[in-house]
Amino acid sequence: MIGAAFYLMEPIVGFTPRGELPGQYATDASWRRRMTEELVAGAAKLGSVDPAKVGLEGYGKPDAWVERQVERWRSQLNSYSELPGYDKPDLPGFEKVAEWLDANRPDDYRIGIIHGDFQWANVMYAYDEPKLAALVDWELSTLGDPLLDLAWILTSWGEPHDPPGHQLQVDPWLDFPSRSELVKQYGELTGRDMSVMPWYFALACYKLGVILEGSWARALSGQADMDMGQRLHDTSLWLFAKADQLTTEGDAL
Repeated sequence: MIGAAFYLMEPIVGFTPRGELPGQYATDASWRRRMTEELVAGAAKLGSVDPAKVGLEGYGKPDAWVERQVERWRSQLNSYSELPGYDKPDLPGFEKVAEWLDANRPDDYRIGIIHGDFQWANVMYAYDEPKLAALVDWELSTLGDPLLDLAWILTSWGEPHDPPGHQLQVDPWLDFPSRSELVKQYGELTGRDMSVMPWYFALACYKLGVILEGSWARALSGQADMDMGQRLHDTSLWLFAKADQLTTEGDAL
């Protein structure tokens, strides 16, 4: 949908990196590092687009964007209680994270186009070289601070100090750059002040955790697959555990 605002899409030859990586992506550490650099560069390139210059200045609600985030997604979570079988949210750490986000809002932020679900499942890579071929599934796209797209990428990463229970999306998970390296690269590409990334990372965990909890609520009400709902609920629990870790450790990514 948003892609049509930039160009007419040609058929894409490539793959989405979920599960076992194909070919040289699986065997060559330099390819995995390069695919990560391509992912971050793609987020930076999207974030550099001026919405007004491409006719998308009305694509979202940029006013008070930072101030609205916590309550917007708290209301979304509370709305799930209207579904039979869900009762009320049970996400340990939710209120602590919400309070921390409200108390630590960045003073300065930028508004641009955000994909809204920037992760492995929504990108495609070329088979013959470690190159980003496409960014797909734009249904959560809107206007907001593009740092949230980078933070969304960070939620799909895995590092030794993370809380237990995180299911990584690609295999093998070897030789990928650290989250701090991703943040450094994005800062070098954009000139942004990256000291605010813990806040955006916590916000990404908070927002994605609420979105995924909706699948669990629908599963409990008989409107979605129970096994999938349980897996997404487990991911939501992990996201809030990670967000809680961020609020406790401050600038630790």
